[in-house]
Parts: sequence; structure tokens; C-alpha cells
Amino acid sequence: MAKYNPFAEKAGMQKIAEQQSVESVSAVSKVLSEFGFDLQFLGSERYVRGKLESLRPEQVSKLKEAFIKNKHPRFKKEFAVSRHQPFGKTTDYVISIQKADSAKLAKLIKLVGMLMQTKVYLFWSNGNKQPWQNLTQVVENHQSKIYPVTYNSDIVGFPTKNN
Repeated sequence: MAKYNPFAEKAGMQKIAEQQSVESVSAVSKVLSEFGFDLQFLGSERYVRGKLESLRPEQVSKLKEAFIKNKHPRFKKEFAVSRHQPFGKTTDYVISIQKADSAKLAKLIKLVGMLMQTKVYLFWSNGNKQPWQNLTQVVENHQSKIYPVTYNSDIVGFPTKNN
């Protein structure tokens, strides 16, 4: 949102960090685009399920291999067996991916769409003209907060939900 709408910066927030997508997520998105998925619509569950149903079994197995090869902690979290290990074990992840049905794959693909978004972090302070000089004092007084703002860099003018 911060990339396309300067409202937050005009209100006094300053952009302090921009986080691009991770390589493992980019590798999975590359496989998805090879299979004809439009990366802009990965957030649509209906679109993803429709595309998954049109894939041949060998393409589905190649997609599963891409998820296994490019492990991301957030992917593993979807298959976590125990609450004591929130990101699960790699062996459990591999077994779960191999057994995954189209609904679970659709959820993972939707997650790929979310992880591909560029995250922008904005800093806001109440009346402090240079918030970096007294950052520790400001945080201790609870006058400042860091808000993550996400946007999809591929879609101009359509910001996603703020986290």
C-alpha cells in the first residue's frame, strides 16, 4: 500500500524497510507460472482450484516436488503435527506434501501468493520530528509502534490487507 498510496508518509510515517520475496518462494512461483498460473491471481481460491483441476497428474507431482525441494518455514507450518513444534519437522512435511490433496495444495499455492508480496515497514511517532535519535526512549514510553504494510508489487492500485 505504501508504494502506491503516500497517505501514511504524509501522515508522518517513515519507510524504514522493504522486504522482497524469498528465493524458495520465487522458485515455487516460477514452477506455477510454467504450469500456466497467473501469479496475480494466486490469492483467489476459486482460480487456484480451477487451475489445479486442469493439471495432469505428472504436473501435480512436479508441483509437489517443487514444494518439497523449496522448503519454507511457513509451508512447513501448514503441516505441523504438534503444537510444541510450530514449524514441524522436515520429514513430516515431505510425507504430508506427498499425500496432499488438491485442497491442501490450493492452500499452499495461496500462501505462495501471500509470501511473494513485498512487505514495507513504516515507523510512526507522535510529534517526534527525528524518531531515530531517541528510538529507545520513544519505544519505552509506548509512543511509537512499527506497523507492517504489505502490497503486491505486481498489481498497481490494488493494495492487499494490512497485517
